[in-house]
Amino acid sequence: MIGTVIGNTYKLLRKIGGGGMADVYKAVNENTGQEVAVKILHQQYVHEEDFVKRFKREADSVSSLSHKNIVEIYDVGEEENLYYIVMEYINGLTLKQLIQREGALTVEEAIRIGKQILSALDHAHQHHIVHRDIKPHNILIGLNGQVKVTDFGIARAISQATITHTGSVLGSVHYLSPEQARGGWTDEKTDLYSFGVVLYEMLTGTLPFSGDSPITVALKHLQDKFVYPRDINQQIPQSIENVVLKALVKDPNKRYASASQILNDLSTSLDPNRINEPRFILENEEFEDDEPTMIMAPLFQSENEKEASYITQSRKTKQTNIIYKKYGLILFVVLLIFLLGFAGYQYLEKKLTIPEVDTPNLVGKHIDDAVKELNKLQLNYEITKKHDQTIAEGFIIQQFPESDKIKTNQTMSIVVSLGKEQIEMPELLHYSEGQAKVMLQQLGFTQIETMESYHDEPVGNVFNQEPESKKKVIPDETRVILFVSKGKESISMPDLMGLNLQQVDAILKRNDLKLGKVVESYSFDKEKGKVFDQHPFDPGFPVKPGDEVSIWISLGPDPETKKKTWDIPVWPDENQDTAEIEIILKDAREQEIIWKKETISDFVIYQVELLLTPSHPNGQIIVKKNNEVFQVQDVSY
Repeated sequence: MIGTVIGNTYKLLRKIGGGGMADVYKAVNENTGQEVAVKILHQQYVHEEDFVKRFKREADSVSSLSHKNIVEIYDVGEEENLYYIVMEYINGLTLKQLIQREGALTVEEAIRIGKQILSALDHAHQHHIVHRDIKPHNILIGLNGQVKVTDFGIARAISQATITHTGSVLGSVHYLSPEQARGGWTDEKTDLYSFGVVLYEMLTGTLPFSGDSPITVALKHLQDKFVYPRDINQQIPQSIENVVLKALVKDPNKRYASASQILNDLSTSLDPNRINEPRFILENEEFEDDEPTMIMAPLFQSENEKEASYITQSRKTKQTNIIYKKYGLILFVVLLIFLLGFAGYQYLEKKLTIPEVDTPNLVGKHIDDAVKELNKLQLNYEITKKHDQTIAEGFIIQQFPESDKIKTNQTMSIVVSLGKEQIEMPELLHYSEGQAKVMLQQLGFTQIETMESYHDEPVGNVFNQEPESKKKVIPDETRVILFVSKGKESISMPDLMGLNLQQVDAILKRNDLKLGKVVESYSFDKEKGKVFDQHPFDPGFPVKPGDEVSIWISLGPDPETKKKTWDIPVWPDENQDTAEIEIILKDAREQEIIWKKETISDFVIYQVELLLTPSHPNGQIIVKKNNEVFQVQDVSY
């Protein structure tokens, strides 16, 4: 099923749970990207009307509820004999898993979780829905600590809450209320008793009743007393224990009246004035059953018994007249008839009663070993196969029934693992590295590596993959390599200065660069036809293939250029023998030119030449003496 898209929307990613009736998968809504949980009815039950009704009833029950502590139903569907419910995905663990991992919870944690369960039950009861299967397995705890009640598979409206399926008991036996155990009327108080068992287990790490068989446990709910929680864990305040005792009253009429009543009691249980309150004691604690006890009809009434009864009457009638004479004969005949009748009954019972054997535990065994064991017990069996992410191929995942005993004419259903399901390797090319990793992780891939190299693909995108797309692989056993682009490889910008246009074009093509603007302009530095500037990349600057470079080509000096000569006198200061002289020019060459820099020891006159044009008509001579500006001379065209 992994990788299957349900309802053209929900792609199954991995199996996250399941039971006797359905499997639950983590999935993603391909339209929105939202993570969801999809519950799918087992294929062997799709033609069983009772199972389908029960499955649909869960969706009907929860869809009418909207509460932060109840798992939300998003969608319900049916396609090609596939019944499914799409619901809220909770990333976390069940309360049962938490108790198994940590043992007894702290009082504060038990109260925090209990209050959220009660809030959910109160909401359901207000909408006339009884859950009927409250147990830690059906309580989900998210990573944020929020509690969610799920699995309303056997919930019913309160007005229909009696169990009618041939007297069968629905619900998990360790959490059954006494009224459920005896197959009677169930209402909101049934859930309150089951909550009491859950609270007991959270506080003590154990169950109030256990036994060798479901019948034994059910009878204990009806008849036996349990060990008080404080006798197991003395850290439990008396006020908290009292909440458990009131919830586990066998007579529903003497139990808490509503979930809100327990919630209020639990919320104030740690108040200083309640911590050491007296222990709750209910006198003559027995299950008072207002309904009449039903007398079961005899299982067998043999023809021998009927005939024996007739013979007895006949003989009694015939012997009425001689009763005083033949006491010894009458007694003998009556005793003989009794013995014959009893023997006949035992014979028929033996013939008609189907023998039972201990149900073999086949889960986890190889199918070959299981078949040998079934043949030895002379049990019939049927085998179905499906993929499983944790059980190796050929080993048994599930068996039905799971009860302690099985009749020899009953057929066992065995589900055998086909091993981990292979899926097609997805197409990852052109996705970003992050997107590709998320896709792989959602499909169950854990061994993901990346290799970066230069490529035409945009930076960070996948340009190759191993294994290739569409190849059949097992996700958690497959090493995936993503080849990720670093972009196009960079090179050093060539020096184009002093080259002609033909030379520039050849160099740019050789380096896979593009020629941008070509600007012709007058230049005093480069002869006509030669490059005197390049932009935006100076020589040696890193560039990538395909980058564009513009150049400026010299037209030679401006024909209207004038040379302006100016006399600049300089001399050392009076108290100094020498002076450091620096003369800087600014003219049509558009850059500062250090015209002269030397040390003088006497009066000197420099003849300074500037180049000026109509487009650059102003120039300037800056004279520095001993690193300080001594004179500034402006020169015009």
